[in-house]
Amino acid sequence: MKNIKSQRGFILLVAIIACAILAALGVLVFSLSTGDLRTSVATLGGKKALGAVESGYHILTQTFDPMVTSPLYGITMNTWIAVDAANDPGSRYKITNVALSLKYPPLMPVGYSQPWGMARYDITVMGENSSYNTPNNAQVDIGVGYGVVDLTLIYK
Repeated sequence: MKNIKSQRGFILLVAIIACAILAALGVLVFSLSTGDLRTSVATLGGKKALGAVESGYHILTQTFDPMVTSPLYGITMNTWIAVDAANDPGSRYKITNVALSLKYPPLMPVGYSQPWGMARYDITVMGENSSYNTPNNAQVDIGVGYGVVDLTLIYK
C-alpha cells in the first residue's frame, strides 16, 4: 500500500465549499431584504388606504345633509373619488350604505326637549390605494349624528 502525500486537491474542495456557503449567504440576504421591501410597500399602501378613508370621512362631515335628495344626502355615493388626483392618483374613497340607524335611538342634546334631537345615520366609508400592485383596501363603518331636527318628522 502506498500513501498519498500530496494534498493539492483538498484546497480546491475547500474553495468550492466556501464559494457555495457565500453564495447561499448572498441569496439569504437578498431574500430577506426583498421580503422587508414587500412588507414596507404593503404597509405604506394600507396607510394610504386609511388616509383615503379619512378624506372621505371629512368630505362626508362637511357635505352630509339628509334633507337634500339630489345627489343623495348631498354627497356623491357609490362612486370612487380620487383623494388627490395630481399627487397621489392611486388613493380614492367611496361613501356607501347611508341609512337611518336602526341600532341606536336618536340623541337628545342638552337643552332640548322632545321631539327635538339628533338623528343617527349609519354610513360606510371605503378607501383603497392601487399604487403598489398590492390589494390595499380599508373600510370604516361610522355613525353620524345630524340635527337638531324634529324627530317626529323623521321617525314615523
